[in-house]
Amino acid sequence: MRLSLTLKNTTAFLALLFICHELHELVHILAGYFLCGCFGERDFEGWEVCTACPPTVTIPWITFAGPFLTYGLMWVAFWLMSSRKTARQQVLGWALLFANLPLGRILPVLDREGDESFITRQIIQKTSMTVMSWGTEMAIVFLLTVPVLIRAWQLLHPRYRFFVFVGFLTVPLLAESVLMNRLANGLLHKGVLAGEGILGSPVLVNVWNALWLLVLGLTFRHLPTLLTGAEKKPEPARKVLEEAS
Repeated sequence: MRLSLTLKNTTAFLALLFICHELHELVHILAGYFLCGCFGERDFEGWEVCTACPPTVTIPWITFAGPFLTYGLMWVAFWLMSSRKTARQQVLGWALLFANLPLGRILPVLDREGDESFITRQIIQKTSMTVMSWGTEMAIVFLLTVPVLIRAWQLLHPRYRFFVFVGFLTVPLLAESVLMNRLANGLLHKGVLAGEGILGSPVLVNVWNALWLLVLGLTFRHLPTLLTGAEKKPEPARKVLEEAS
């Protein structure tokens, strides 16, 4: 398949990107609420458990909830990209994979950061990871991401495969960093709509998510046009004449 960017399908993908990000954060928040009985503080980038959270609560379970959902969505994408699925389903799976930022799961682990590394440190009960624990963590993350990335790679037309693949690994990550983590989070930290809203989130976060959910609803039908199938080659004239005779 070939990349076929338009304003409509790019907007749809961007909306899917931000909604997937919020789902990741939301399961953290909800897990914290159900285990602690209260909402902690959060912004666009991170979260905290509430100060009244009982010391008996295992924080790694709350941390685990976000990656569990994200990797789950990636493997839903893997299933959708199967050769047995329709072209529309394959494109939706391809978009779902990159909207969940697979590179955003790999890079922090290489730097011993992120949810996965926090969970690893809690398991081994050490502030710094051993080579064995770090290697095990990387192996698990690669097993969860590389097969899905390989299927996404195979779905692309060979001619532009490398540039499209690398572009969708990196550009959505940059878009999230600039638009959400810097712009939206910057406004929040300046006090813009910083009051508590729904589900323990600041009002600005609620407004942001509601707007992107609306955008996704209005543009979702354009998402399958993100990739288009290769054009069929015309049959040789000789073969056509033989069939006609």
